[in-house]
Amino acid sequence: GALLLARAPLVTRALGAVLAVGLAAAVAAGGFAIDVAFAHLHNAVALALWWAWRPGRPRMQRLPLVLATVGAAVLLLGGDLLVARLGTLAPPARGLDLPSLAAVLGPVADPAWSLRLVLLFAFAQSVHYGVWLRLLPDDARPRPGLRPFASSYRALVGDCGRPLVLGAAALTAALLAWALLDLDAARTGYLRLALFHGPLELAAIAVAVVERRAPGAAACSTG
Repeated sequence: GALLLARAPLVTRALGAVLAVGLAAAVAAGGFAIDVAFAHLHNAVALALWWAWRPGRPRMQRLPLVLATVGAAVLLLGGDLLVARLGTLAPPARGLDLPSLAAVLGPVADPAWSLRLVLLFAFAQSVHYGVWLRLLPDDARPRPGLRPFASSYRALVGDCGRPLVLGAAALTAALLAWALLDLDAARTGYLRLALFHGPLELAAIAVAVVERRAPGAAACSTG
């Protein structure tokens, strides 16, 4: 749908839509294995969008990419050894034990690799949200420097409107209260609510590609 409504020649939009339908069919045929792969790979999408957001970045801004890559490599190659030396596998709540998480995020036969995949996903999720909540907003700001909370609130209201901001705040408070009562159920409910954002990111990238413009502008128009 995003491709068909993009500002691009009809042939380009049609070819993109056909490719999207073909990929969707392949994903449907792949089943759970594709879901697991997408869950892991989509964490890198935010980093890619941030890097493409502003062409010609200074070398210093490569640091987040380098640190994220090194952290992922360390966990993927030796996360189980780090846990054995520095961490614990004691679950914080019911349903968040390693076997339950591994069945969804690391369904492989080798226990060491299963643990590594769970740790990698947790780390990559923190990077993913760090990009959306900090790096991209800072890049999109018209002026450098720190912004006070009151100014951030006014800018958020200007972008989204007061009803949406207040509704999101109320939803966040409800989620926190839910987590205090049942952490596992709250986590599951949040993930069900948030699952749409992965395909939304892909739609923004698709629009950016066919329109040959910055992903930031495509994300705004798609949203």
